[in-house]
Amino acid sequence: MMKTKDQILKILSERQDSIVSGEALAESIGVSRTAIWKAIKGLQENGFEIQTVAQKGYILNDGNRLNPQLIYSYLDNQEIQVETFDELKSTNQLAKERASQQGNNEPLLIVANGQTGGYGRFGRDFESPEDTGIYMSYLLRIDQPIKDVGQLTTATAMAVSYALENKLTIQPQIKWVNDIYYQNKKICGILTEAVTDIETQQVTSLVIGIGLDFKTDITKLSTHLRDKVGSLVTESGDVTRNELIAEITNQFMTIYQDYQSGGFMDDYRKRSLVIGKTVTLKSGHQEITGVVETINDSGQLVFRNDDGQVTKYMAGEIIKVNVEGMTHGQE
Repeated sequence: MMKTKDQILKILSERQDSIVSGEALAESIGVSRTAIWKAIKGLQENGFEIQTVAQKGYILNDGNRLNPQLIYSYLDNQEIQVETFDELKSTNQLAKERASQQGNNEPLLIVANGQTGGYGRFGRDFESPEDTGIYMSYLLRIDQPIKDVGQLTTATAMAVSYALENKLTIQPQIKWVNDIYYQNKKICGILTEAVTDIETQQVTSLVIGIGLDFKTDITKLSTHLRDKVGSLVTESGDVTRNELIAEITNQFMTIYQDYQSGGFMDDYRKRSLVIGKTVTLKSGHQEITGVVETINDSGQLVFRNDDGQVTKYMAGEIIKVNVEGMTHGQE
């Protein structure tokens, strides 16, 4: 059962910038006014900016500030550890460091307010301005062959898409394999990295990083990115980062239980930006132009080149899509 503090945080965050009376809180949660007062005092002592307005109630001044307690308050399943940081070099980097440490086998979620060395595929820089974006990584301890985890990136892309659809009521699209677009601009990148035991050469952990330009001010990004990267600052409305992080996690943990079945792939294909499109695919050092026939249930790109040859790709990078107005953002 959710703690009184967590329930108060959830209610105040949902009604951010509005005063909620102690009576309303007590009635909603089913506890006494005294219990509400004690819980509020405890939250204030823990650093939450909850203002007491005489004769009226309480108001949460900054529900957008990252806080694990607030994230927990929105989680459907709290069997995941949550850690938040004001600044990190990279959430993926810290997750990989944690993977080498002995400890709890529960999934771990690491979230940063900003990153100084965020990176995407092929080590490319991922600019991560503070206070606005969502920079998060999951650490998952696994005990299975590496061939069974290839779909996790596609599963994660689907989890992010579901979360955006549920909370922001927008219709994002997915560019195989790891990019999420909105209105033909990239808004999110996903990077999956494996941690291997040196002696056994077995994958022992997976790190899945998500970088989302949520309330990002595009003018704060490097000049070469401003025409390529999208932001959900207009669409985000009153939804906070804590709330969206939790919803992404709810969706991810649901899909993760059975991702090997590929049960989400029909939804993935419906949101595909590339199926039926002429694209340029980079595989190794080779660039090939052709048409994407489909994406199969294993997450492989089924690609027909200009000579009519059909090949399945589990890895690679689509560097160009023949879509009017399409731009390519942070990779």
